Amino acid sequence: MQRIVIAAISSIVAVLIFAASRAVAADLPVRTEAPAYYPAVAPIYDWGGAYIGINGGYAFGQSQWGSDALNPSGLTSTGNFHVNGGMAGVTAGVSGQWGAWVVGAEGDFDWQGLKGTSNSPYCTSLITSTVPNTIGAPAPVTTAAGLSCKTASTWLGTFRGRFGYAWDRVLLFGTAGIAGANVQTD
Repeated sequence: MQRIVIAAISSIVAVLIFAASRAVAADLPVRTEAPAYYPAVAPIYDWGGAYIGINGGYAFGQSQWGSDALNPSGLTSTGNFHVNGGMAGVTAGVSGQWGAWVVGAEGDFDWQGLKGTSNSPYCTSLITSTVPNTIGAPAPVTTAAGLSCKTASTWLGTFRGRFGYAWDRVLLFGTAGIAGANVQTD
């Protein structure tokens, strides 16, 4: 019986506390005018900041060996041959925005597996005998079968500046810079 009485008393106390809180809230003043209107302003997009990322791709083109008047084959060049391969690297840059004007710099460095070979007679006749024959005349031209002309590149780097004008999320810009690569020939 004591439990029922205690539970009933605690329920009555909770109801009284709830009723008292509602009564106090009823005494608060009621707002009669509309709240002030503040129009929403779209934030201006900022093109400034630094960034770093990765890049990748595939390169392709043509190479040609030539302009050797002393080539024993009698040919003037290898003719065009294809070079191609994959590439991957890192890109980093920074830009600043002053009003609508944007100025920045960007660079990248890439590994590349760009290569191609030619088995043209121009390449296979590059080895000649330099030992004179027994009568002092030049040695006859000898060719080495299986030789080829190879063009390859293992890295590429660029650095460029950027100057532009921004209209919110649209940036019109020009860029100029330098690029370098190692081009190897065998």
